[in-house]
Amino acid sequence: MIYIDTKKIYSIQFLFQKLPIYLLHQNLNRCKKYKKLKNDIYFQQLESSIIELKNMQQQCVLYCSYSKKKYEQTEYKIRKQAEKMKYDSLWKKSKMNVYHHFHTSIRKDKSIISYLKNGACVGIFAGIDVLKFQKKYNSKYVNGKINTVLGNAQISGDAKGTLFDDKKFRPELMLTGEASASLIKNQMNVSLGNSHIHADGELDVQVGCAKAEGKAVINKEEITIKGDVGMAAVKGEAKGSITLFGVTISATGTAELGSIGASAEFSSKKGEFSFGAKGSLIAGLGFRIKVNY
Repeated sequence: MIYIDTKKIYSIQFLFQKLPIYLLHQNLNRCKKYKKLKNDIYFQQLESSIIELKNMQQQCVLYCSYSKKKYEQTEYKIRKQAEKMKYDSLWKKSKMNVYHHFHTSIRKDKSIISYLKNGACVGIFAGIDVLKFQKKYNSKYVNGKINTVLGNAQISGDAKGTLFDDKKFRPELMLTGEASASLIKNQMNVSLGNSHIHADGELDVQVGCAKAEGKAVINKEEITIKGDVGMAAVKGEAKGSITLFGVTISATGTAELGSIGASAEFSSKKGEFSFGAKGSLIAGLGFRIKVNY
């Protein structure tokens, strides 16, 4: 640890400024009127030394002033950075947060032709957090976030149907619905690396939770069917992915204790495919594999 007392630097600067070297220089100039002294070699050496000493005095004063300024600027930056780190390290707390969102494409000003071309959709999402804590960490190559919620409930539903895509007849139907609740919900995610090579990880742990979920997507390029229902005393889900120059491979693992429920899923569409299953009675394990190409 290096300790720098800028007050001492200021004292040294003040001492250099007060040195009466200028008086020596003035008296030396007065002695120049005596020709014998002016031409004397020792007098010339003395004159040269006094001039050099005067220049050194000015340089020392400037150096002390510059050093004091730089040390104080560095101290200010370190203090501000420490205050920022201290602020960032604090948990942000919010109470009783109710949120909802409703969307639909059904409007009075639309014609039947518009619905045939673009389809129709309707959806709703609503939730409540009784008490929420949040903490973030950001740096050049590492980013992370932790969310802890006490008392959480969410419900959502979406329905969408289309007949045409880019003026081509491509019927599609998509239905999703989900309801969940938990006493304690904790989420943590971290990202490492840069835009070319990076890894992402996410951990989701719930205590005292119940969930029902269903999804169906059917069209010419994709078939996805998924169903999940169950309750658990403790439920955990871990996700991880690695991206190497545009190719991403990800995996998801789940574990449950004191649970009952079942789920299955299959999805195949352009650029990716995934599959997974889970069964639980008292304790449950599951998996999900997804490949993007």
